[in-house]
Amino acid sequence: MNTLRCLLADDEPIARQILENYIKDIPNLQLIASCKNALEVMEVLQKESEEKFIFVKSDKKIIKLNFDDITHIEAYGNYIKIYIDTVILTPQTLSDFLEKLPDDFIRIHKSFVVNFKHLKLIDGNQFVLNTNVKLPIGKSYRKAITEKIG
Repeated sequence: MNTLRCLLADDEPIARQILENYIKDIPNLQLIASCKNALEVMEVLQKESEEKFIFVKSDKKIIKLNFDDITHIEAYGNYIKIYIDTVILTPQTLSDFLEKLPDDFIRIHKSFVVNFKHLKLIDGNQFVLNTNVKLPIGKSYRKAITEKIG
């Protein structure tokens, strides 16, 4: 049986606590958040509704890609190569595609965008992915990378 996800909203703290305890006792019910007002509910719903995938065109097909599966993207003229477990070639520029990606993606070179979730290490001027792929870091992008790392 599927688990139902629920969102609790009540302005009374005691009522919220009682409802939270009831929800814990119901096996197929998962509490996503307990909110005290409608503004908090809206924030939670916005975070929950953020898409975790993108559709791209390639070879007369439309392919659904999960952001987490994308390791990096390479500029290829007016096309881009999207690297997942295979390579997908799609007709759009790197700059246009970068605008559609979440904050986990950062440009490290004029020809490369990487998914920070796949970072293994930075070795000098090279960005090394979990797949041991080494990509160059452009001088003008180093500061943004340093800020992203913290």
